[in-house]
Amino acid sequence: MVVIALMGKANSGKTSSLKFLMQNLLKVKGIEAKYLSRGYSSDTQACIDSISEKWNTATQRVSDVTLVAELDGKIICVTSYGDSFTTEVLPALERTVKKFGRCDIFVCGRHKNNDLTTEFSEYNPEIKIVEKERDANFDKGNKTTGAQLFAVVKSYL
Repeated sequence: MVVIALMGKANSGKTSSLKFLMQNLLKVKGIEAKYLSRGYSSDTQACIDSISEKWNTATQRVSDVTLVAELDGKIICVTSYGDSFTTEVLPALERTVKKFGRCDIFVCGRHKNNDLTTEFSEYNPEIKIVEKERDANFDKGNKTTGAQLFAVVKSYL
């Protein structure tokens, strides 16, 4: 398993970048959405729309979501849960492993002071860190980071 962690300060755009990643993943030919918290559908476009509905940056109303998808036999879990200091990402990973038997690629947002080696020690994963800084053009910066995350995920497929 590989853990890809988007590391950054609070309010740097990690959650929005992760949602851009989810939408990009759902557009890949052959991908199958297996689970989407707060709005699963077997229809890929409906899942993309559901992610957008939970994400209104104009009003700062951004709801967390978790997407589990399968592509080429690999289970990919992307979660925006766990970004805060009081919320852990491990429950999203554990639910994925319990429901699908494994998780090949796990993507999450974390703060820079999280010790990922300790946090994920039970899974002995390869850990890949992507740094996230707040961009002056917030939306453009988050889309760019989402695309960067997408490229990293693709490199493990």
